[in-house]
Amino acid sequence: MNINNVIFFYKDGSANILGNFNINNNFLVTANNGNTNIQGTLFLKQNFNLNNFLLIDSSGNIKTAGTLDISKNFTINNDKFIVDNSGNIKSFGTLDISKNFTINNDKFIVDNSGNIKSYGTLDISKNLTINNDKFIIDSLTGNIKSFGTLDISKNLTINNDKFIVDSVTGNIKSFGTLDISKNFTINNDKFIVDNSGI
Repeated sequence: MNINNVIFFYKDGSANILGNFNINNNFLVTANNGNTNIQGTLFLKQNFNLNNFLLIDSSGNIKTAGTLDISKNFTINNDKFIVDNSGNIKSFGTLDISKNFTINNDKFIVDNSGNIKSYGTLDISKNLTINNDKFIIDSLTGNIKSFGTLDISKNLTINNDKFIVDSVTGNIKSFGTLDISKNFTINNDKFIVDNSGI
């Protein structure tokens, strides 16, 4: 142990060192600024409190009043939750959010009722399926299969004007061929063309 200058011991058990405190260059306290250099491991049985801005309690809980700035990856439980230094996030658990989930202010919003609002393109490489098989869009063909009702309040238009259903009158305008494999019936039985052509 190397102690520069003078050391005073008092009756209450305290000591006053007028100089650097150095233990084999592995533990050094510099006198003029209080800087402490530890080459080994610091074990604490009680809380670690840094000027009330950083608190680590004896259970390992961390509380900070400032910004946590990490230059490398941030990892929880080995690889269960990772934020790499590019900002990419990988999680093997569930993201539980009680309020709205928002990306880039209002470009993509999932509110706490489950409603989704997006100002961009939804790009899906596999099938889009809702409620198991109630609504399916096939990723290879683009075919749509629905077991519910398609409710449209405005005009239904396909390829600009090639097929139009007017939302006010219900009139249908088509520039293509109507191909029917079974009977064609209007108003139950007022006008019928069966699949034999009669």
